Amino acid sequence: MVAVYFDLQTAYQAYLFATINFNQKPVNKSLALEQFGYLTELTPSDSWSPELLSVYLTKKLNIESDSPFFNHIKVAPQNDQFLLTYNQKDLDWIISTATVVDGFLRLVTTNPKRDADNLRRLDEKSRKRSSLQRDTSPLREFYLENNDLFIHKVVFNFFTAVKNEIFDKVNKPSTFIKKTIGIQALFNTLKEILSRRLPLDQDISVVYFSGLIKKFSDIDFSDNFFTASGIGKSRIQNIILIQLDYKNIDDIRKEEEKPDYSRLTNSPI
Repeated sequence: MVAVYFDLQTAYQAYLFATINFNQKPVNKSLALEQFGYLTELTPSDSWSPELLSVYLTKKLNIESDSPFFNHIKVAPQNDQFLLTYNQKDLDWIISTATVVDGFLRLVTTNPKRDADNLRRLDEKSRKRSSLQRDTSPLREFYLENNDLFIHKVVFNFFTAVKNEIFDKVNKPSTFIKKTIGIQALFNTLKEILSRRLPLDQDISVVYFSGLIKKFSDIDFSDNFFTASGIGKSRIQNIILIQLDYKNIDDIRKEEEKPDYSRLTNSPI
């Protein structure tokens, strides 16, 4: 929306300038990402940027009745009820669209802005994902090959295993594993698993992921050691990696935190 004013006094121009610039609020990231959803309907899938694909797959996870994220992703704007079959306030956990979109992005790109800019520079006929360069993200090859089904299945199966082994067994409302920091840490864990194992073994079954998740399913993620902050996310991720034998307590930089890692994992320092 654009507002145009004519013949305003200088003093009032200064007042408007100050009011607009001092009271600006950033657009909610989830709301901004929702707008990408309209583009997926207007553009061929083989030309989707990582962000477009991630928004599409996030919406898909939210509306599939057998999805571990079914109706657990907060739709923006909040009154957009056409994707919901019941009130999200009745659920025990809710996360934002942006949280899941960012999780997908980390799996398919190391620089989403670079990819989007490179695609925009191409004419419509040659605007293909396959023209983008490879990077170190674990599912990059599948993105470039338009294998969206595989990318979707990886996340679907991993979080189905998380739901079976952790979410369905944890009744504590205070658990951090079901909050934003927990979901972010789980996406980071998935990225770490794929980076280590996918080149050797493309088994992405629920059974395969369940075997890994059982290694940290007994951790009490409601412990006061975890907090709803960036530090809390790092601590959740660290303790998961320790339980997966991807990391040692000795690798923890902060000496004062090592006793808590030892206590929660029942491991000696």
